[in-house]
Amino acid sequence: MIELQNVRKYYGNKLALNDVSFQIEDASIIGLLGKNGAGKSTLMNIMTGYLPATAGNVCVDGLSIDEAPQEVKGKIGYLPEKPPLYDTMSVRGFLEYVAKLKRVSGKNAASSIDDIIKRTGLDVVENRLIRNLSKGYQQRVGIAQAMVGEPKILILDEPTVGLDPSQVVEFRSLLKEYAKEHVIIISSHILAEIAEICDRILILNKGSLIKDCRMEELNHAGRNRVFVRVKAQKDRFEDIILKEIADCRYQYKGQGEPGCSDWEIGFDKETGDIREEVFYAAVANHIELLQMIPVQEEIEDVFLNLTSAEYSK
Repeated sequence: MIELQNVRKYYGNKLALNDVSFQIEDASIIGLLGKNGAGKSTLMNIMTGYLPATAGNVCVDGLSIDEAPQEVKGKIGYLPEKPPLYDTMSVRGFLEYVAKLKRVSGKNAASSIDDIIKRTGLDVVENRLIRNLSKGYQQRVGIAQAMVGEPKILILDEPTVGLDPSQVVEFRSLLKEYAKEHVIIISSHILAEIAEICDRILILNKGSLIKDCRMEELNHAGRNRVFVRVKAQKDRFEDIILKEIADCRYQYKGQGEPGCSDWEIGFDKETGDIREEVFYAAVANHIELLQMIPVQEEIEDVFLNLTSAEYSK
């Protein structure tokens, strides 16, 4: 459905996106993660045609956004972080206006708007002015306008901002239903939300795509990790890690006891047992292994480890 090929973006001399490439072929929910300034909003603006890329290409259904911008934009619905709402219009009036902008007309437009209003829970406020709505309902209007025209791809930037817990549950259900036949790309700082609804994760860091994996693979990355206390100084054991344990990430956690050093060590790869690797590395180098405890990480921990400058390969 959508493919990015070596997308690069400069703002003046500053590189905001560095050769970002990925492809999404099947209906699914994709989570786009990254710290502030990682390039998420820039990437979404390029995918939707709001910004031109400095280099590279975005294609939807085989059409380049540079060569067929109107056709591509017609296949994408977009909710920016701050929804562009005309607050002097009623909810229904605004959605009808959006339908005209998207060239959805006649009976199709009317039935589509009726359906969207019902699915987004706006039927109780459809005749009220947008400016008189709560922030949560205004966010629903933003989501609804992105759905007008039944676009193949929905791109949502922080869509649950302002929603109360019950609305978030309803929103999850809405997305899961829509994703049965569409692609949804969702950016959020609420990592638990991403873990709950996404099938695949893209992680940006400093403009580069550093991780592209299925959700279950990211969960696996959080399981194969151990806390280790060894009777060895930091520099000595770090040399052993680098020499003996391939494809691992590690972080020094301090001096838990005199003459000892504490570490967290884990695999990037999906196979193998980090406990065996650590044990045999310690034995081979005559290091006393005092503690080795599995670390159960949440998605927040995995994300921080992948994007932290302190976490080394």
